[in-house]
Amino acid sequence: METVKAITALTHRLVKHPLDTENIVGDIWLECWLKKVHITRWLVRDRVVDALRQRSRRLKAETEAATFTQQSSQSSHQSQLDVQSACSELDARETQVIFHRFYEGKTCKETARELNVSKAYISEVQARALEKIKRKLGNSYTHNSLM
Repeated sequence: METVKAITALTHRLVKHPLDTENIVGDIWLECWLKKVHITRWLVRDRVVDALRQRSRRLKAETEAATFTQQSSQSSHQSQLDVQSACSELDARETQVIFHRFYEGKTCKETARELNVSKAYISEVQARALEKIKRKLGNSYTHNSLM
């Protein structure tokens, strides 16, 4: 029992987190029991160092993911504002077509039927509207990102 207290105290002193301490001590005991070896300070130290490295990598990955998500969200919001600004220069028919095609996700055929015009006309209006949007946005967006 003294050994358990000593290992737990040493591990907690190094890790400074109760849950991690409990997991590491449990792993040490399991490994020693399975391999039929005695617990040494080096074994405890190695497991603690491994756990600290894992925690460090996990925190770094979580931080990078959070930073990427935040940057992506800001970039996405700015992109939406840019596209909205560019769409403000479209005439009423172009706005209707872009709305049906891209915001509602309708096909050319569905849009044509709803607006009571030909499919070819919808394709022409869409191409003209996308060209206006592309000119307004400049070189920061490609044609494929708008389709």
